[in-house]
Amino acid sequence: MKFLSNFDTNLHKRQVARAVEVHWKKWVLFVRRDTIYLLFKFYLPLFFIIILRSGAVRWIVSTNWDGLISLVRWWLWLVLLLSLVYFCRVSVGKFIDHYMDYIIITPDEITAYDQAWLLYRSSTSLDTSNIKSISIKQGWLWWSIFNYGSIIFYSEWDNWLQKVWQIQLNYIRSPRQYKKRITKIIAMADRSRKKQTLDARRKLLEQANWVVL
Repeated sequence: MKFLSNFDTNLHKRQVARAVEVHWKKWVLFVRRDTIYLLFKFYLPLFFIIILRSGAVRWIVSTNWDGLISLVRWWLWLVLLLSLVYFCRVSVGKFIDHYMDYIIITPDEITAYDQAWLLYRSSTSLDTSNIKSISIKQGWLWWSIFNYGSIIFYSEWDNWLQKVWQIQLNYIRSPRQYKKRITKIIAMADRSRKKQTLDARRKLLEQANWVVL
């Protein structure tokens, strides 16, 4: 589904397809949050919100509000309505984050895409030659038991901006397995760049020898 120019649910498929055309499928990796993110950020809050709001509605309806106290009833209805609107805004945002925030890794670059609701989408790219390290973060015992965590990419020091760039994606299942695959892709890219550099130097030497002769 596409809405305006910044909201396209099929964008990742086209981006992966273009990357596969340039590189082999083996060297293209698509990483997205696991469904446990929806469980903790969407479904469980939705469950508790439904229970709490149904209890609050039942209490408001069944309580006898006489006189000036009846004004309190309308204020409570307003509070419930505003809180429901706020919850819907946050929950829909989490739902969009799950499906439309992702990372695509190729031998050339690592690109993270971030969708913020309907009208804003941003992306951050790091050249694989500038990746200094890849970290795995599993802070809680719960994440260690069920093998979930975060993947963090750190760049080399940027002398121009005086900072280290980083890309992070949370709620990843089996993050160490992803790290192994990403490390292989980056290592292959490094070997390819070194080979290209050696070939270029060899051609220059051959041209220089031909000029001398």
